[in-house]
Amino acid sequence: MRNLNKPISRQGTASFLHTGKRIFVTLEPGDVLAMRLEGEPTTHRAPLAKVFVQLCLWSASTGHNEPEG
Repeated sequence: MRNLNKPISRQGTASFLHTGKRIFVTLEPGDVLAMRLEGEPTTHRAPLAKVFVQLCLWSASTGHNEPEG
């Protein structure tokens, strides 16, 4: 696998909650995940390692059952 030299962005296909706006996701060099809502200027960033840990904790929490697929 190659190192990332430039950001790669994708937009979600469904709207986020009740906002009617899609989420834009960018994988940035240095293993950083960036997300923002369509039409909003604020971008939220986090290192992939922290996102992974948070997802693991979320999955391990009681009563959490994420559908497959």
